[in-house]
Amino acid sequence: MIFLSILSLFLVILFQRGSESAKVQKEFGRGGIIFIGPIPIVIGKDKSITKTMLYIGLVIVVILTVNYAL
Repeated sequence: MIFLSILSLFLVILFQRGSESAKVQKEFGRGGIIFIGPIPIVIGKDKSITKTMLYIGLVIVVILTVNYAL
């Protein structure tokens, strides 16, 4: 899981540098998920990114629950 997080961080950095070289300005949504125990706390810039982060958080909770149950 840590490896996937680091890999996604590098991919985001690479994609942002590629867009700077093309000099095309895009507005990216910003959001995040903070897990305190099994409870996700969702942070987002607007409603759409907050909903997306909520769904991602719920998927991660389900995956962790299934892994723990096995």
